[in-house]
Amino acid sequence: MVVETFHWFKDLLKKNDQRRSLSTGDLAVSRPSCSNPDLMEISFDQHPTTSSLPDHFDDCDRVPMNFSEGKPKLMSQSHTMARKMMQSGERSSSVGSATITELHLSQKWFFPGADIRKAERILMTNGMIQGSFVVLHFNGQFVLSVWHKQSAQHLKINQFWKNGEPTFRLDIDKSFKNVCELVDYYRRHKGFVLPTKLSVGVGRGPHALRSRA
Repeated sequence: MVVETFHWFKDLLKKNDQRRSLSTGDLAVSRPSCSNPDLMEISFDQHPTTSSLPDHFDDCDRVPMNFSEGKPKLMSQSHTMARKMMQSGERSSSVGSATITELHLSQKWFFPGADIRKAERILMTNGMIQGSFVVLHFNGQFVLSVWHKQSAQHLKINQFWKNGEPTFRLDIDKSFKNVCELVDYYRRHKGFVLPTKLSVGVGRGPHALRSRA
């Protein structure tokens, strides 16, 4: 039995020498936002990769797979079970009685009413530190502006409602109850859309609050 398994695995390796390794980036693509071409956001409605190369079996633990038919099959991005399988990650502690708006406004890196041009000026004035960031709220949208490789990148934070509660998402496989949880996570992890870990949140001045998010 051991010998048969060894030969099976050896043959499988030979057959898979032209297979590509999949990642979150194959499940959805980042693209300019429809509402603002200066913003980048992940496409949550795309199906998995349409590459001519087949899926690599090594990735079965990283993407939602269906084994019911006897062989691994990549599940559709829009499949309900696939979404449940991809939900993971740590959650911050409860915000208690504070509303989400109050929680966001209490963060010095949160700039309500500022646009992306102002965000660029803020990041440049702060020394253009790799991974430095601010979060904006304008035109009803949340935007994460981060300094990466000598330029500012602006990423749309998607907000939607789930079970009557607001949910925030930057990448396809991570959802958060508020922007503070999102920022906390990406201080420790890079994302598919986000090319670098967040480092320093640039603080606003004492008179920067001009609008409510």
